[in-house]
Amino acid sequence: MFGRIIINKNIVNLNITTINFPLPSIVSIIHRITGFILFIGIIFLFVSFKISLSSEEGFNIVKHVLISNYLLAKFIVWGLLSTFFIHLIGGIRHIAMDLHLFDNLKSGSYTSIVILIINLFIIILLWRIIWKI
Repeated sequence: MFGRIIINKNIVNLNITTINFPLPSIVSIIHRITGFILFIGIIFLFVSFKISLSSEEGFNIVKHVLISNYLLAKFIVWGLLSTFFIHLIGGIRHIAMDLHLFDNLKSGSYTSIVILIINLFIIILLWRIIWKI
């Protein structure tokens, strides 16, 4: 009994590009990615906020950087707001699933489609508001 060696004959696929993820897992992965982007983005926002509040010169430096890179600043604001709302909507879905709502595969797929449609609508709406189109 102690001398037996158990060999695992399961095939391990380490090539991620060949795996077909279901839609709920893609939405969950998007939720995690937007959380990471928000974490990194908030660090830069806090640093610029700290510099702008440190002195009048610091405020003028941040103001000059934002005015001289106006299009880039608008794009960053749009990106951070979009990721915030994508993460917020995905988080509401995760909380609902923690409460055992929509936790089977069929309803999970339907809510994933709804979440993607809502996110697309919010992204387009924020684009129109920020760029005034």
